[in-house]
Amino acid sequence: MVTVLSQDHVRKWRGLKFKFRYGIGLLREGFHYQKKRITRFDGVMVHGDFEVPIFSEWIDPSRIRTMGMPRHDMALRQGPD
Repeated sequence: MVTVLSQDHVRKWRGLKFKFRYGIGLLREGFHYQKKRITRFDGVMVHGDFEVPIFSEWIDPSRIRTMGMPRHDMALRQGPD
């Protein structure tokens, strides 16, 4: 199952569960980058390589797949000015 729903909605679902992220956060401390956003998922699809180190704190990097926004990867990895 692939979903954009929060982890609260998937606890009763069986089988593999992947988090499909549909938005990015510009602030590392923001809503999008919290451990509780992915704890009940078997994997997560992130928007670029800049997000892999963030989610690797809570989930094995082998369970993270990069999708979308590769052209913005360098700018987002450096952070806002």
